Amino acid sequence: MSLEYDVFICHATEDKEQVAEPVAERLREKGVRVWYDKFSIKLGDSLGQKIDEGLRNTRFGLVIFSKAFFAKAKNWPRYELDGLLTKEMNGHKVILPVWHNITKAEMEAYSPSLAGKLAAHSRDLDSVIAQVLDVLNETPASPGSNTFRTPTVNPTESAWLKNQLAMADADPMKPAGFFQMMATLSIVPPKTQLELKQAAQAAAIHNYGWPIGVCLTRNDLAPKPIKDGIAVQIDSNHYQRWALSTNGDFFVRESFVVEDDRDNHRNRSIYWNIRAIRLTECFLYIHRLATIFNAPPNTVAKFEFKHSGISSRILLQSGNEFWPDLDLDIDQPAFENEIEYSVDCTIKDIPGNIIGLVKQVCEPLYAMFNFTTISAASLESVIGKYARECGVDVPPTQPGSFVHRSA
Repeated sequence: MSLEYDVFICHATEDKEQVAEPVAERLREKGVRVWYDKFSIKLGDSLGQKIDEGLRNTRFGLVIFSKAFFAKAKNWPRYELDGLLTKEMNGHKVILPVWHNITKAEMEAYSPSLAGKLAAHSRDLDSVIAQVLDVLNETPASPGSNTFRTPTVNPTESAWLKNQLAMADADPMKPAGFFQMMATLSIVPPKTQLELKQAAQAAAIHNYGWPIGVCLTRNDLAPKPIKDGIAVQIDSNHYQRWALSTNGDFFVRESFVVEDDRDNHRNRSIYWNIRAIRLTECFLYIHRLATIFNAPPNTVAKFEFKHSGISSRILLQSGNEFWPDLDLDIDQPAFENEIEYSVDCTIKDIPGNIIGLVKQVCEPLYAMFNFTTISAASLESVIGKYARECGVDVPPTQPGSFVHRSA
């Protein structure tokens, strides 16, 4: 039977701020399905009914033992613990103990049997999180499963990505026009900073200019270890800021470098085919990262894309290899200054559905430029050609002509 929650947080109210809430929030950021009173009990709910539902539908109970917990002999924490002890009677490990400012003697005085369980300690919450993830990863979530998988958190809900976004927005060197991607994988167990650096180097696609997630060797431009990840910032003519977290969350913001370097419309253009190529690279880069991290094929990757600073720009193309009949009205810039879009897909579906994924992001962008559309054949030829250069088996398509529509 598939259970709704991975971990039930059992705690005394006095321990909520220091231990219970930080642990619950960090586990949820890692993709763990957490039952925690603040998340799971809403206005008007029956406390007893919601607690019973949580206990009945959880795989494990993380119990925070403390002096405050010991003092609540007949309150909700004890009720929850009794429920978890009942679940353990079938011989399976359920209770994951965390000791908060207590001694072994105090734990033995409360329960000699529970004192015999290996416990995590609240003085090191990083270790608590890592140990819980290890248990989840080692214990199948359902019969026939050999890897822990939970729903991937949305990029906009990731505290780590929110922090990266805030720092990028505050950067005085940020470009006026930029492309941005945030992606979440919720990889478990988390990776070390060295593993992240090695994965980023291996995942980079060097087929077309500076890659997404560029890893340079010069000390001031090379990846740097940060809390819960690695990061890079390049402030030259090619601005790129990217970061990769220990659980596979990825952030990148870069200037429209190709457009700004290639034509006489500096800082005024968007190349439709370059955008298609760059977005193809983004999807394939995340697929490579997930493969290197040994993520299960059914892992859901969640993407948030943004093109910003486009209201001063016009839509053009780079080169005339396939589109000699391109005819754009260069006096029609975008009306909106930025556009955002979200895409979810499983890792296994990225290579086989690369054309559909990229079109899903490209087409709303093109429409911002006076209702412009690109023929399916033309767009597919760009995406397919680049994907094949990256080793993806995409059937060739016949070049098509550009179609421009305006009201």
